[in-house]
Amino acid sequence: MFQEKEYLRLKKGSHIAVIGGGPSGSLFAFFAQKFARKIGLDVHITIYDGKDFSQAGPAGCNLCAGVISETLVSALNRDGITLPAQKIRRSIKGYYHVHSSGTSFIDPPRKSCTIYTVFRGNGPRFARFDGNVSFDDFLLQCAAQHGVEVVRASVVDFFLPENKREKARLVIRRNGSIQEVEADLVVGAFGLNSKMITKLPNMGFGYQPPEALTSLHAEIPLIKNKIKKIYQDRIGVFSLQGLQNLRFGVVTPKSDFLTISLVGKKDVHRDVLSQFLCHPQVKNIFNDPASIPFYSCQCRPKLPIGPSKKPYTDRLVIIGDASFSRHFKNGIYSAFITAKLAAMTALYHGISCTCFHRHYYKLAKKEIIRDNIVGQILFLTSHYFAQNKRLISFYATQIKKKSSFLGRFLLFFSWNMMTGEISYKNILQEIFFVRFHTYLQPDRISRLIRKKRKRLDILYRIKNKKKRVLNDK
Repeated sequence: MFQEKEYLRLKKGSHIAVIGGGPSGSLFAFFAQKFARKIGLDVHITIYDGKDFSQAGPAGCNLCAGVISETLVSALNRDGITLPAQKIRRSIKGYYHVHSSGTSFIDPPRKSCTIYTVFRGNGPRFARFDGNVSFDDFLLQCAAQHGVEVVRASVVDFFLPENKREKARLVIRRNGSIQEVEADLVVGAFGLNSKMITKLPNMGFGYQPPEALTSLHAEIPLIKNKIKKIYQDRIGVFSLQGLQNLRFGVVTPKSDFLTISLVGKKDVHRDVLSQFLCHPQVKNIFNDPASIPFYSCQCRPKLPIGPSKKPYTDRLVIIGDASFSRHFKNGIYSAFITAKLAAMTALYHGISCTCFHRHYYKLAKKEIIRDNIVGQILFLTSHYFAQNKRLISFYATQIKKKSSFLGRFLLFFSWNMMTGEISYKNILQEIFFVRFHTYLQPDRISRLIRKKRKRLDILYRIKNKKKRVLNDK
């Protein structure tokens, strides 16, 4: 069995430095502290982040649509993290899909649905809430309550040692002064929008950041009665024709705000937002389209559309969006997966390049990277259907027939593609194996039996007719 060298294992008094206090950084620190206590190892974990998530607007925002999937809610609950009601901005009852043939409503397969929308920071810059509603600050406080040190400081640079026995060094800016600290392990949880990610490819261990698209997010302030009631508790997915370069748009309700997320085939520019809001099918969701304000809190975050290359080396592991993320879905849940895998590797196996390859990368590859290949195929298929008028018209007609096999199939496919509740691989398996053999095959057999019976009845009548003719003669 593989045994890591002693100097590349965490021991009593080891220091773990986490760069970034978003969900991946907070969850890594939470799990690392939890696993350390399980094995009786006293380690010091510090999260460095210059951003204050308790602030409204760009100062506290982490550039995300803020949808908490049912899968993530369940996973957090299993690990003892319960999302407070104050952080939930809206409980989602379903989805609606706007396309060239109208609007299709996608209801959850079960009566209970625990999909929530949240603000990553303390709301948009013009928002005023009673108390702190930030989801990211909640996770950060969960880590702090378990003994993790949170330092409000920016990491300017860090250096990996040439001698593996030596520690890594971090250069931090705190209260205007530059300081240097040592760490046995550095955890990169800074995401794709940080300047830190540009330094890594030049460090010589083989890291390449994920391929990414620039998307657009906007928080639109709206009074509740301006939104048609049927849309108030649903997330909208827009597959619109006539808008060049727009792959899809998502409208997410949050108390008195709508978060609009636009993803294109290429980088999305700010002028696409006004085109989107002026589209007739978008205006249709409002009681008074003229009341839509065109000022908003906007950002243009990078969205990963591929995996990174070698996000690990001795004494360094990269997690979250800067490593792997599910294709167009559940970025926060992907952060949960990578954070937990990296924490398990560091505490139970070691902090060497070999350990992270065997126990972090290989499992992440199975869980996310390979699954994304299937996801890309499914998204391309969905986009082709949405842009074809005949196919989308057929889709709209069939999805209303919830009692038919095809209607159930389309509802299952649409719900899971929109929510990301199950893996893309499982969606494909359900489509081509379970659903096929459960529903389609019996239908085919029954049709063949009816066809056979009809032929037999015809032959029987012809035979009896011939007998009567012979008897009459």
